Amino acid sequence: MGFNCIKMIISEKQDKKERDEAKTENASEYNDMYSKVKKEDVVKEAKYFHETKVDPSKCNEILAKIIYLANHVCFGLNV
Repeated sequence: MGFNCIKMIISEKQDKKERDEAKTENASEYNDMYSKVKKEDVVKEAKYFHETKVDPSKCNEILAKIIYLANHVCFGLNV
């Protein structure tokens, strides 16, 4: 019975480690996705909202870039 408990504890620790690594990988993907965003480019892209017919997926992409830049300004990070 003691061996099974130890085995379960080790398994739980490995699962936690895998989840933590997955979170780190997802965070780096997010950073890589928007790391090359420039303020000037986002402002030019935002003019897209003045068009009469807009694509929702394009709007989501532009808004995500705006939010990314806003968060970096709020936390004082260089963009």
